[in-house]
Amino acid sequence: MASKPNFEKGECINCIGIKADTIFPLCGILLGIIIIILSWLYGIHQQDIAATIFFASLIYLLLKEKLLKGNEIFQLQTAGWLAYINNISFFFIISLNLWILYTNLYTRPLSYFILVAMACVSITFEILHSNEKTLESGFILFKILVVGLLLYGGIYYEFADIYGVDTYLHNAEISIYIAAGHVVLDAPQGTFNAYYYFPIFHILASVTSILTGLNVYNSIFSSVTFPYIFSSVFVFLIGKKLVNSKVGLLAALMLVFGNYRITYGAAPIPMSLGSIFFVEILYLLLTNVSKPTYNKSIVIFLLAILALTHTIAAFIMLVTITSLYFWNKINSRLEGFNVTDSKIFLNTVGMFGVMLLAYWMYAIADPGRSSATFFDQIMSCFHHALTYDAEFATSVSEKVSPYVSTSYFEYLLDHLGYILFLGTGIVGTYTWAGDKNGSKSSLSLTMIVLFAALYGFSLMGMRTIIPSRWFIFAYVILALVSASGILRMATLIKNKFNVVTVLMIIFLMSFFMVTSTISNGDNPLYNKLSSQRLGHTKSELQGAETIEKMCDGILTPSGETILKSIDPDMVSPDYSFTGDRGKLYVLDNDAFRIPIVLGKVSQGIYYPVILDYSFKVKFELNSSKIYNNGEVYGYLV
Repeated sequence: MASKPNFEKGECINCIGIKADTIFPLCGILLGIIIIILSWLYGIHQQDIAATIFFASLIYLLLKEKLLKGNEIFQLQTAGWLAYINNISFFFIISLNLWILYTNLYTRPLSYFILVAMACVSITFEILHSNEKTLESGFILFKILVVGLLLYGGIYYEFADIYGVDTYLHNAEISIYIAAGHVVLDAPQGTFNAYYYFPIFHILASVTSILTGLNVYNSIFSSVTFPYIFSSVFVFLIGKKLVNSKVGLLAALMLVFGNYRITYGAAPIPMSLGSIFFVEILYLLLTNVSKPTYNKSIVIFLLAILALTHTIAAFIMLVTITSLYFWNKINSRLEGFNVTDSKIFLNTVGMFGVMLLAYWMYAIADPGRSSATFFDQIMSCFHHALTYDAEFATSVSEKVSPYVSTSYFEYLLDHLGYILFLGTGIVGTYTWAGDKNGSKSSLSLTMIVLFAALYGFSLMGMRTIIPSRWFIFAYVILALVSASGILRMATLIKNKFNVVTVLMIIFLMSFFMVTSTISNGDNPLYNKLSSQRLGHTKSELQGAETIEKMCDGILTPSGETILKSIDPDMVSPDYSFTGDRGKLYVLDNDAFRIPIVLGKVSQGIYYPVILDYSFKVKFELNSSKIYNNGEVYGYLV
């Protein structure tokens, strides 16, 4: 009698596994409908995501039989001279883009973005034309890295000063480390420095600067951004192992032009370095090697380094490997193989989880909870580790914007690249979910887990784990399933239009990814009210320096630079200047045109604000204007 419930339970699991390719898309359709309803009821502006999930799931259901019978084998037969013309065109496009960057100051015109998309199309054409030869794949990878350097370096060196927000703090901190010759506990602003316990990023850049003689800014690009671009090679290797070289190459290309990947490559932070370790660990876990013990030792070493790099990056890695182990365990039950064959070991997952909690308890334990129970201390450290830098928290993927309603068409254009990326990825996920290859099915389901966490935390109002930064990790898996989905759908077209279809998808996806305000906030083509410029012109910097010299010794309040010195509390209509007497404020004129300044909702939660005339009137009534060069204003309260 005792065996019957187990038998029925096993049959239920088997039934779910067999019908997974139908159950998941049906759930996707239902989820899309639910999100659309929630968007209308609560104004969370996620209709585009909901529609993408709904239609991608519906398309998969309609084409399921053909997609499952198909494959990603796509061989384009063309004349040899056409391949030579394609190579010449690619390097001509890159050269022309370099000339555009050189001749345009502080801006990248529309022609630059069109040429980037054309370069991506050129690479895609060569991918479709290529075979499995290692030499040919290596040349295509070289081209992908060139596009990455053009995209990330073009932004990194576009302005006269440091690009980004967090990068100011990290540049200053690295300079202190180099001067002191060791890791320093105090941050540049003289407060407690959490990165004292997570120093890998700063140590790596410091060592690079000392060994090469480069300044800090160039050292960060050399030691972090370049390996960050190169990590796409591991995505290629994963795709090649799971499917074929074409999927791997296309996935590597799509990862390079991903909007969030561009953002954190052009403004590198410890999270960027953590994503490099993430890809490397994922590759080692998903590929079989001749020496599994040696492989596992490298994984453990990289996990330890990741734990010392950034808390949220390490937490995402923990979620990923836990999900991979869980889905592999289910696959082993369905297919009857040993889960250890996948190289995802339970003891590795458990060890990494214990390692994280133990180190977090040591590094950032809350002294105020020293009298709590041991369990409370653990949970307190866990919460603190994931939220200690929540002052940078924003809404999920910056889609929930107060400016969405001003032009919904521009809003859709701003996210069209991501929508295409996500939609093709959903189709690819469904085709992989029921695959007999345990690594493919586990990886696709892990992508669902990551995106569920990413959007789920935000919809529940838990934005302190900074879900917008999860994209650079989730994109790694999304690129693989999206590349597979694109090639599978293209093979359903029986004539030359299949090539045109793939090239058109890549052109649109790459163009709208690189022009998105997420990756192109410095000179947006659309949705400008939701952009935020993260660099400064030389005249702005000179104006700020002049003001600082005029009022030597007068302190500015908070901010990474003197040009970002407006306190978010000041945006409030009820703000009083009584506590600001004797303080100097520098205001960028662009703050009245684009959202440079941040407003404060609550502690750790901010939103972009475009200053209006009433703010300027109130500001000038409570201060004296001491400087104006047309781009920068100086005010003394």
